[in-house]
Amino acid sequence: MTSRFLEVPLIADPPYLTLSSYESSFPLTYWRRVFGDWWWLSGYISVVYVILVFGGRWYMRERPAYKLNGILTLWNIGLAAMSIYAWVRVAPEFFSVLFGQNGFHNSICQW
Repeated sequence: MTSRFLEVPLIADPPYLTLSSYESSFPLTYWRRVFGDWWWLSGYISVVYVILVFGGRWYMRERPAYKLNGILTLWNIGLAAMSIYAWVRVAPEFFSVLFGQNGFHNSICQW
């Protein structure tokens, strides 16, 4: 299947953000093509996920609960750490747009 996506042009790094080495070398055009060509796969994955969630509830309805406190604690710590990292990466762009010239309007009306 041939992709319809154009090459993603490189832009200068914004002055308020320092890119990590993996961010500056990320093959954005390649991944846009992959996700554009395989968009339909997300539907199948979603159906499997819903079946597993409700099937798991049905399967476990008369069985004793698993003791997952340790694993769930590690999961929540990892999730919190990734959320903090994501906020640290997003906050400079967010505040630059929001408090820049005509910020609130630009944050909603322009892309």
